[in-house]
Amino acid sequence: MRYLLLVFTAVFSCGVDAASTASGRNWRLSIDSIGCDRAVLVLGTKIRYLGPKGPVESPVIRLVDAKGERNLPRSLVWKQGGREIADWLSGGGLANLQSADVGEVQLKFEPRDAAGEVRLEFGDIDAFPLTRKGTRSVCASLLKPEELQTPRFSRSGKEGKISLRFYRKAYPCLSASNAPVTVEAQYPPYLPRQLLVLGHGYLPNAREIALPMGTAAAQSYALTGPDDLKDVEQAARRAVQADFPQHAKGRTFAFDWGLQRSASGNELYSVGLYDLRACPAK
Repeated sequence: MRYLLLVFTAVFSCGVDAASTASGRNWRLSIDSIGCDRAVLVLGTKIRYLGPKGPVESPVIRLVDAKGERNLPRSLVWKQGGREIADWLSGGGLANLQSADVGEVQLKFEPRDAAGEVRLEFGDIDAFPLTRKGTRSVCASLLKPEELQTPRFSRSGKEGKISLRFYRKAYPCLSASNAPVTVEAQYPPYLPRQLLVLGHGYLPNAREIALPMGTAAAQSYALTGPDDLKDVEQAARRAVQADFPQHAKGRTFAFDWGLQRSASGNELYSVGLYDLRACPAK
């Protein structure tokens, strides 16, 4: 992996109570201005990294319309913070970060053919709308920063023990008598409720992962320590306890997809959280 070393200092403060602030597990985004310069949508933003210290893949930044069409930034303009920030955000790669304000940039999009409500996706922050519903023109339907309904991530702080069994090259299912049995298979034939992706020594950037049966929602974590399956499963268990305890209730199980490569080419492990279902008909 190639490391792009960036050292950022705090040059502004992000108001966590502001109506224009959105947060995920690893990222916080403050939108100070929204407007159009002719057909170009311009967002004035401040970015803060909340995750663990170490190498981090640049976050996904894109608009998504009502049809699921994605629109990447046409350009990013550096305003404050490290000057390298715009190059890193637009060019991808890895940067060494710690929890701190990253920078202030203008994000410029050209969503000419966007249909219906337009949402912004940034890092692991839940997508949120930038436009009102029912208006065809994006620029004519933009919300003001104070009108944005932005998501805020917070942990419950209650990390109780969970009962979650891990499987590899096999998965459990319910027989005709409703008894659980184990089926040998390369992977379960249906999508997981949630996919956990753990970067080997870095924090991946992944909102979703393409699997043979479809696309699964993904949440990223940095994996530190020894490189073996036991440690992967322990890290996945901690992630479930902290962030997805609801997925460990009832008849659920975890499936270890093993070592893969992210879209950037970096190695990562993925673990899926599944509902227990009826066995497939033979």
